[in-house]
Amino acid sequence: MAFTFASEHLLDALDRSRRILATTHANPDGDALGSLTAFARIMQARGKELRLYCLSPLPDHLTWLPLPSPLTASLDALEDWQPDTVVLVDCADEKRAGEAIRELVMRPKAERSFKTVCIDHHVGNSLFADFSWADPAYCATGAMMGELARYYGLPLTADLGEDIYLALVSDTGSFTYANTNAQALEMASEIVRGGLCLASFSERSNNNWSLGRMHLWGQLMREVRMECGGSVVVSIVTDDHLRRFNQPASALEDFASWLRRLKGVKVVLFVRTAPRGSKVSLRSMGDVDVREIAASLGGGGHTAAAGVDMAGPPEEAAALALKAICRAMGLERSNL
Repeated sequence: MAFTFASEHLLDALDRSRRILATTHANPDGDALGSLTAFARIMQARGKELRLYCLSPLPDHLTWLPLPSPLTASLDALEDWQPDTVVLVDCADEKRAGEAIRELVMRPKAERSFKTVCIDHHVGNSLFADFSWADPAYCATGAMMGELARYYGLPLTADLGEDIYLALVSDTGSFTYANTNAQALEMASEIVRGGLCLASFSERSNNNWSLGRMHLWGQLMREVRMECGGSVVVSIVTDDHLRRFNQPASALEDFASWLRRLKGVKVVLFVRTAPRGSKVSLRSMGDVDVREIAASLGGGGHTAAAGVDMAGPPEEAAALALKAICRAMGLERSNL
């Protein structure tokens, strides 16, 4: 699959910008946060004034990453500061950044004084922005930031290199998923040659668990069940689980991906309570297209990692999702 690069129109929009509001999706993962901070550093190196916004607070396991400027969760906190460009990174559609951003960027052009830009690697990007660079050939949005930095002649070193490396390892499962390509490995190699200490990075990014998170994962592992003759593993998390171990929802990050380690499993079905129902996460090793399954339920994502927000409690959402999984795989459904 060929890679594209940002259009001249998008680059011109960035070059003409003076004040940029940059944001990413709610509940940011490593690619979202790494891409956001990398973009901010690139634009600051170009002399731009940046403000960062994210609807959700940083998850505990990502608070170690240095931020290039303060991160706000309220647009009101910007007060009189007005952007001339709003940039969304790692967002396939404007809704992923939250209602405040959706209302902002979806105003008619005649009613706003700013342009909108989207840089994203998800399949099915809705191309909602005035200028979009959307290419699923990239393993991570962070890889696109690496290409943008190269275009501007910025070395992938220091904090910028670390931001991009975080994005790469997050969306490739530390270079183990099917989306890992030569471009990602070459970019990671460039970053390491530029001075990134992998031991230090791993210490800060991986060795930061609380005892409560360890106990939560242990309980959830005991409760997983196998369905469809062992081809599907199901894990359901309720608010009671989080309350019992006094853990935030961010403590569940990567649990769904970890379940791919079970021998014989083709699809992981992970469901947890969400503010408006349930959040369903689907994982595979790429041999089953879980994006199509998620799309059939109203969601989206990637071939090996996708999700959807569904109404109803986790048990009901899991039953509906399992039915869709079994139908897609041509398997006989088990009773959930």
